[in-house]
Amino acid sequence: MEKSARRLTRILFLMSDERLYDYKLRRIFELRADRRFIDNSLYADVWFRVAEAENRAMISRALQAGGVTDSEVRPLPIRSGSRPS
Repeated sequence: MEKSARRLTRILFLMSDERLYDYKLRRIFELRADRRFIDNSLYADVWFRVAEAENRAMISRALQAGGVTDSEVRPLPIRSGSRPS
């Protein structure tokens, strides 16, 4: 591979976040576009998803108690593998 192609590949790699799930170690390794390396527990990811689902259910109940209808609220999707930075 020529030098310019290797450089372009490296630039494209650094522009997006990458995740590696290691189920044996129960870890999630992330390489962020800003060149940060993050080592998270796989359990923390599961906890976050459960907590977020519970939070959204509580907000939904509060809105219903306040008389807000479903047509007035747009749902927020939970994308696979996404978390706030």
